[in-house]
Amino acid sequence: MKLSEAMLKGIGDTVQTRVGYIDRHNNGRCAIACVLVGAFGVTNWDDLFDPTKGDTFKLIRETYPELDKRMEPPENTIPPGFGWDVIVRLNDNTEWTREQIAEWLRSKGL
Repeated sequence: MKLSEAMLKGIGDTVQTRVGYIDRHNNGRCAIACVLVGAFGVTNWDDLFDPTKGDTFKLIRETYPELDKRMEPPENTIPPGFGWDVIVRLNDNTEWTREQIAEWLRSKGL
């Protein structure tokens, strides 16, 4: 599954959160959290930070190595950076929706 597909699959019926991966009180997920749900079925957020449950962040980076590669963001948005940071900054610091981020990733073949 491509990164963009995982993101779209993980959106579900959630609202977009702009700070932090999730918002438990408002059923919110950021773009990266949507990938975790869409690609790996993560639903217990406490497991993300529990070292006895494995390293989910390592798994996402191994599955999607583009997250650790330099990426040019969409024009007139944010400065370039590594994929993970570009996605987080598009989610947190712009008005881009998770769907727009996924579409942009899809346009890059990701």
